[in-house]
Order: sequence, then structure tokens, then C-alpha cells
Amino acid sequence: MLKTHKTTLCQCGRPKDYRAQQCKACANRSIASERWERQNDEALVKERFLAKVDRSGGCWLWTPARDKDGYGLMRAWGNQWRAHRLSYHLFRGPIPNDTVVCHACDNPSCVNPDHLFLGTNTDNTADRNRKGRTARGEQTAHNKLTAEQVRELRCRYETGEKMACLARAFGVTQATAWSIVRRQSWKHV
Repeated sequence: MLKTHKTTLCQCGRPKDYRAQQCKACANRSIASERWERQNDEALVKERFLAKVDRSGGCWLWTPARDKDGYGLMRAWGNQWRAHRLSYHLFRGPIPNDTVVCHACDNPSCVNPDHLFLGTNTDNTADRNRKGRTARGEQTAHNKLTAEQVRELRCRYETGEKMACLARAFGVTQATAWSIVRRQSWKHV
């Protein structure tokens, strides 16, 4: 005669084997929860973070993934963080709302907490301008003209050439040509 085992119910109401403490769904959920807690424990996040940093120089350089602007990226507590923000949070404390983490060293891949400070967007922009890091004219990625072409466009406009002809000749829209002529763009030329 074949022996059959009794099936009992888990706390959630699903059937479970009489020897098991939980049904398979609850056991899997418990394992996932424990894994999440291990990955997101602050000491372990800090350990994972430091394993991705080259601390051989003054700047601590982020070695793995970076975004298009050169800032490091790391996942922690269920969110994607820019590495310098995560560094500030781990080593200095929480970052208040409407606050940015700025680099004193101007190196986007640096995560050294001694090189980071809090500020507003206005503070960050003023710091960038004070250090002369503002991309202008030919330095910007989206421009179509050189400084010499801008001077020529303005000169031809002053001699009476029509805006539509100028825009066509320089391969820009009339709005862009007007902006250049009125010195709303390319102010530095």
C-alpha cells in the first residue's frame, strides 16, 4: 500500500508540503526579500561602492559605468544613482531636496567626498562660469558655424543682404540668423 503525505496550508492559505514551513511562493518571496536587504544594507552598499573606485590619486575615479556626461552610475536601494551623489550620501549624509552635489575638482568621474560640496543649481552654474568651463560658440556640440562665419554673416547683413539669403547661404534657419545678428547668440564674437 502506497503512503500519502498530508498537505497542509501555509499562512497565506496556499497548500504546502507537511514538512515545509512555507509554500514555495512564500519561500521565494522570503529569499528575494533577504537578498534585497543584503544588497541594500548601507555598509554593504558602501563596500560595493568602494570596490568600484580607484583611490590611487587625489580624485577617487569611478571605474565602471558612466553616463554620457562622464558621471559614474550605480544602483542602490532600488534606484539608479549618479556615483558622486551616492558618495556624498554614504560619506557625508543625506542630500536635501533641491540641492545638487558639486565638484570642487571639476572632474565628473571623481567620487572623493572631500572634493564634493552641496549647492543650488545657481551656485553650480556660477562655479562653472567662474572657472571658465562654459561651452560657447564652436565648443558646443550642436553648432553649425565657426566664429569667422558668424562675423561674415553679421557683416553681410549690415551691407543689406536679406536674412532669408543669409540663412540659406550659411545653412541655418532664419531664426538662428536673426539671433546671431541681434547678438542674442554668439555674444562673445
